[in-house]
Amino acid sequence: MQCDEIMSKDVQWILPEETVAAAAKLMAFHNLGFLPICEPGGEPVGVITDRDIALRVVGENHNTQITKVREVMSKPVRFVRPDTPLDRLGEIMTTERISRLLVLDEDGQLQGVISASDLLVYAPASLSLQTVRGIYARQTADRRVG
Repeated sequence: MQCDEIMSKDVQWILPEETVAAAAKLMAFHNLGFLPICEPGGEPVGVITDRDIALRVVGENHNTQITKVREVMSKPVRFVRPDTPLDRLGEIMTTERISRLLVLDEDGQLQGVISASDLLVYAPASLSLQTVRGIYARQTADRRVG
């Protein structure tokens, strides 16, 4: 099984010049915790998460109405190609310490998003468990350090 068989294809995204308030409203409306940030042509330049908003904006007392998403986005963009096998996805997520990846075509255009949750639903149990354990281990280690 490959990434393009299980990825979310109807992906919401936002322009880099939009405000964090606009991103948060879009995320709330679509019940998202993760939003790609793309240039007008659809080329991703970063991502913003609900955690980014909490820590980099609210936690640092920035005004969501004037702070641009480009100022607080996470980059570089972590991505895979649509034909990436599921076992490779789990490996990347664990190694890169991330639970979501953008899916880009050969031209660098956004095609979808794949998450650890997608692996839990569609991948073999052993791969899902190994990936989730890897991500959970990262989060546990982060809490111990912080």
